[in-house]
Amino acid sequence: MKVALWRLGSGLIALPAQVISLFLVFHGAGEAVGDLYRRLLPPAGAPRGRAREGAPLFGLLLLGIPVAMAMSGAALTMIFTLVRMVYYPFWALSAPAADLRHSWGGPTPAGATLVHWLVGVFVLVAGDLVVRGGGHLLRRLVFPPLPEDQPARVTPPGSAQRSSVPAGRRGTPRPR
Repeated sequence: MKVALWRLGSGLIALPAQVISLFLVFHGAGEAVGDLYRRLLPPAGAPRGRAREGAPLFGLLLLGIPVAMAMSGAALTMIFTLVRMVYYPFWALSAPAADLRHSWGGPTPAGATLVHWLVGVFVLVAGDLVVRGGGHLLRRLVFPPLPEDQPARVTPPGSAQRSSVPAGRRGTPRPR
């Protein structure tokens, strides 16, 4: 529960943090961006290593603005959906039959509430995926991948160059 609330909060603050980070880099305090994002996005694993600096960081932060907007919009939608899911059963119990007849899942209050809850769960899951994916993408924009995170290059068998000189005994160097 705590992680979900932290993720929701980081989704809400994603756009303001992105704008603040742009101002920090523009005014020469780009080293503070790494600390801000380490604190903002820790639940999925605190990013290791140093943050990017200078013009590359500024450019990637500009590219991250649409991601931050999507995260903030998804977080606001999730909050609105949660409030509606809590409020809807009370409204359905006191609603006139004509209103429930045109409602999803109507004409009974229980059916309308169940259908609205199912749609609400779908919206919450989709919003959570947007916030998680956006957080991962923002971490990748601010922190470059470490060398051990990159896959090792594997050469297919038979593609390496071989010497034309036959191998001698083990432990003896090949002639060049």
